[in-house]
Amino acid sequence: MATVAGALLPAACTEGADGGSASPTASGERAGEGGGTTASRSPSPSPSASPADEAYTVTEDRAPKTQSAAVAFLRELAVRPDFFGTGFRKRVPYESDPAEWAVLGEDCVWRREPLPGSVLASLTRAFVLPEAEDRKAVYVSLTVTVHENVLGERRDMATSLEESLRCREQRLNATERVRELYSQANPFAEERNAIADDDLLESGVFLVDGEKRANRS
Repeated sequence: MATVAGALLPAACTEGADGGSASPTASGERAGEGGGTTASRSPSPSPSASPADEAYTVTEDRAPKTQSAAVAFLRELAVRPDFFGTGFRKRVPYESDPAEWAVLGEDCVWRREPLPGSVLASLTRAFVLPEAEDRKAVYVSLTVTVHENVLGERRDMATSLEESLRCREQRLNATERVRELYSQANPFAEERNAIADDDLLESGVFLVDGEKRANRS
C-alpha cells in the first residue's frame, strides 16, 4: 500500500530580492519543516475533537499504486489559501512539477531533481500573505508526497532529520538561505503529535542576501 506524507514549510517573513520567498527547494519540503506527517493510524477522536484535529487516513482501496494515479490523487486534495489565515493567496508559480522533489546536495544547496523509484509523486503548492504596512510578506509552501511503501517514507523522514546536522547552513536559491537549523521528530502520541504516525518539526534562521535583518522560521 502506498503511503502519503505531507510537509508544511512554515511562514518565513522576508521581502526578498525579487519579491519571492524560500523556493520550493527549501528544507522540510520533502518531509518535515513545521509539520511533516505520514498516514495516520487513525486514533479514536474525543467527543470534543473538531474535524480539523482528526486523523487523516488513506484506505487501501484509495491508495495510489501508479505514478499517474498518485498525481491524480494529489491534485484532488483541496487546499484553499485561507486555510493558512485571512488574506493569504496563491503564489505564482502555484504548483511544482509532481515528477520532481527537493534534494539537498553534498554542497548544502537545495535543487529540484527527478523523483527516486520509491516515490510515486510529490506536489508542492505555494501561498503568500502580501506585505502590509506593519509587516513583511509571509510565504508558505505545502508539499504532499506519495511513497510506494512505509519503509521508503520513514527512510526519507530520517534523512530529513540528518540533513539539519549535516548542513547547519543551507542555500535555498540564489538569494536565500537558512542556518542554525534544529529538527525534532515526534512519533504518534508524543509531544504535539496526536494525529499522525510521525511528525517532524524543523526551525532555523532565514536570511536574504543583502538584508541586515534575519528572520526566524
